[in-house]
Amino acid sequence: MKFSLLLFSLLVLAIACAPVAIPQQTPEQQQEAYDRDRYQAKIRRDPLAPQAIAGFWRIARVSSATMGSAAVFMSGGSTRDLDAIIDAVNEFTDIEAEFSGDIPYSHPALFDLPIVIPQGEPNEAELEHIVRYIKQGGFILDIDLGLENLREGMEKYGELVWGRDAWVERLADDHPIFSPISISRAA
Repeated sequence: MKFSLLLFSLLVLAIACAPVAIPQQTPEQQQEAYDRDRYQAKIRRDPLAPQAIAGFWRIARVSSATMGSAAVFMSGGSTRDLDAIIDAVNEFTDIEAEFSGDIPYSHPALFDLPIVIPQGEPNEAELEHIVRYIKQGGFILDIDLGLENLREGMEKYGELVWGRDAWVERLADDHPIFSPISISRAA
């Protein structure tokens, strides 16, 4: 009885440990995996085919560390706004948009993200942090942190003169930044 149990166990172990063939990745797949581990965003555009853009980017929702998770969820705008942005990018482009989660303004991971959506107003230390993020190339989508707050932070912590060195403007629908992506609109 013990011998048959031992033999059965060895047989199961041999089957469970059988080598599995893992398909080799192409050089392009290896580079894509490397890029996803290394970068928060990477967009490729073919100059010969302006509509052929592809890649990925990550977006996060940032808020004050003093806000609870319920306050972040309920603050400013529709809770579906971020989902709608991610869904639109994924549906209408070959760019993969990913949600990176909710982080506080003061978290060091903020500097790793190319695009953030603010929820609520930051305190003074967080305002200084978000100004550094902007000056280092970060992009804020929707200024829910308050335009007056942003202006004050850019002058105070960024040493910029509002109106000369920094400003906010709405881009027209026909702005060149929107030209590589063609999204049909329902009439």
